[in-house]
Amino acid sequence: MLDGTIAALKGESDRHVKTHGLAALGATVAAAAHTLGSSRVGDALPLFVASVQNALLDVRVAAVSALGTVFSAPAAAGVFDVSAAASVLQDELTGFLRKSDRALVAAALTTTKAMVAFAPATFNDSTVVALGTEAAALVSEADLGLATLAADLLVALVDGASAQVAVQLYRLVSQPVMALLSTAVVQGASLQVLVQLLEAAVAKSAVGVDAVVDAL
Repeated sequence: MLDGTIAALKGESDRHVKTHGLAALGATVAAAAHTLGSSRVGDALPLFVASVQNALLDVRVAAVSALGTVFSAPAAAGVFDVSAAASVLQDELTGFLRKSDRALVAAALTTTKAMVAFAPATFNDSTVVALGTEAAALVSEADLGLATLAADLLVALVDGASAQVAVQLYRLVSQPVMALLSTAVVQGASLQVLVQLLEAAVAKSAVGVDAVVDAL
């Protein structure tokens, strides 16, 4: 099934067929990576990368979502090696966070968080700060759904960062987080994620508890 899906996608130009094919490819790699082995599932990586860079928006969204499916799958961990294309994917995902299309931004936030857990060693400090900069810009009441996803990504970035980088991330996000917490719209899952972000920053000594309390 994997080989047939890859072959079909390589020769497919219809955008609707391509988007469904990418979803199928992501699901196949996610579910059967251990059975298929690293060499065979690795054949899907160039296709994912090319699709992420596709000129068609819906194809990009489908490719990012498919990668998110793979990165979230325990069966793919240690089998699907993304290191050869990690920097390209990270650059694309960072750029997507600046786009106006909500579906693309949401998919990029979710997939990037999954990639942080899936392949942490592929993220260097400059990439983490660049991602943190774009994610922090999305933490606002303009779109609480995206703000929550952005804060969730920032939690993962802070958790995996060095103390020095964690300080930089906190400086980027502290003002928008405090501004959002001061509004009446934050509750439930959104409030929980923002609190987790502050807790992560405190745990990394990026900020002191007293400073957080004083800012609230």
